Amino acid sequence: MHGTGIFQWKDGKQFIGEYKYDKKEGYGRYIWNSERYFEGYWKDGKQNGMGVIVDTGEKSKKIEYSHYKAGKAVKGLSNDEIEVFKQNEHIKNDLINKITVKFESYIAKPSKKDKDSHVIMTPADNKLTVPNDIKLQYQSKSLKLGLGERPAARVVN
Repeated sequence: MHGTGIFQWKDGKQFIGEYKYDKKEGYGRYIWNSERYFEGYWKDGKQNGMGVIVDTGEKSKKIEYSHYKAGKAVKGLSNDEIEVFKQNEHIKNDLINKITVKFESYIAKPSKKDKDSHVIMTPADNKLTVPNDIKLQYQSKSLKLGLGERPAARVVN
């Protein structure tokens, strides 16, 4: 994986953002479920730099801004750092939204014929049926092309 894209695991978790040589690198959003996600910077596949965990669950509502190193929160952000991150988050959120819109037609949808598989539309507008237990990734061609011309879905082992 290299470029911007969406990776979706069979359990519904998703990563929307930037990849470099098969690892999360740059800015992205990791979504655990509809109520909880991490958004921020990544390096070598792990959270690294400023980031925020947002939990909108009824029992656990919280927003935590932290510095991350190698996937672990090492300290909270100061008020000034939170303001800088929020400004940048707004800009980067636009990237997340663009990626989501760009790849929307490629997201796997439940197959009407087979409850154990999903159907995705490929760049050539062909339907591809994929078993539910197969991981899917959606990506553009390269970091240089940004959102890329033709995002592609690939089956990943």
